[in-house]
Amino acid sequence: MRVFLIGFTFCTIILSQSIPPQYGRVDSRKEEAQPLQESQDIQISSSSIPLEGPIDPQKYILGPGDKLGIDIISNTHMFFSLAVNPTGDILIPSVGNIQVAGISLEKAIVDITQLILDQYKNSKVHISLLEIRSFLVPITGAVLNPGHVQVYSTQRLWNILNYMEDLHPYADDKSVEISHLNREKEIISLKQYLIDGDDMNNPILKEGDRVYITFSEDLTQMLTEKNQAVEAIVWVTGFVEYPGSYKYIPGYTIQQYVGLAGGALEFGTEKGIYMQRSGKTVKGDIVKPGDKIIIPESLKSKWIGNASIMQTVTAFASLYLTYIAATK
Repeated sequence: MRVFLIGFTFCTIILSQSIPPQYGRVDSRKEEAQPLQESQDIQISSSSIPLEGPIDPQKYILGPGDKLGIDIISNTHMFFSLAVNPTGDILIPSVGNIQVAGISLEKAIVDITQLILDQYKNSKVHISLLEIRSFLVPITGAVLNPGHVQVYSTQRLWNILNYMEDLHPYADDKSVEISHLNREKEIISLKQYLIDGDDMNNPILKEGDRVYITFSEDLTQMLTEKNQAVEAIVWVTGFVEYPGSYKYIPGYTIQQYVGLAGGALEFGTEKGIYMQRSGKTVKGDIVKPGDKIIIPESLKSKWIGNASIMQTVTAFASLYLTYIAATK
């Protein structure tokens, strides 16, 4: 029995030492107050969109998606990073909501500060713009892929069009139409902006704007054909790098379609290119939906195929020498 008790006690000591001390342990210490910066874990972000300069609070108009940083110093320190809701208001915890869309940043700061002071007397309030919003603007007309484009609230028209790299070859940069939400329209000249740098011809786009790029030539007929056949294609075949079907683009010429197909092969020739429409060869350079552009084989390829001139001369010389040796 004595040996059993000694062995039991020894095993108990060993097992108690092997149990991790954190399991089952109760920490009766009171939570210590941590410094404000750690307890709040404030993450202040800023917009990564390139800006022309500091944003003017008097001119910048807020809208859904803008993010504000609201710092309230009272008996407690509170910091909120809040975005303007789709309905145009901001909901501030423990304070309430306030409509800010459509007003300047400066006025919004004044209104929000007053709303907070009504709730937290003698507090200090600091408000700043953390991130700027983005929205969609439809760009149509003389562009290769018309549709809605994401625009940030500080971006100008030329920044968007230059980024798109999508203007039609026949786009008229002297007459760009911008329709605003209030139905007012303005005609600007991007060409003039590129000459003198006047931002009057390179406005900042706003929600509700619609941009239409006009054509420099009368392509109404081609545009009508494109609308009638949304998936219209043009065939490029023959001795070309990438033969196949290509999306019909109003105003594109034969040479431009050949360029899309990678150009003529070494054994093809661009001098004899011809076009067929409904099975008949047609003249002219204007391409229509369904046309077939054919790059023919070059004369050199027809005569000597893949062989080089040196190989051909060598072959003829070998035949000649063989003939002479056989007739002796």
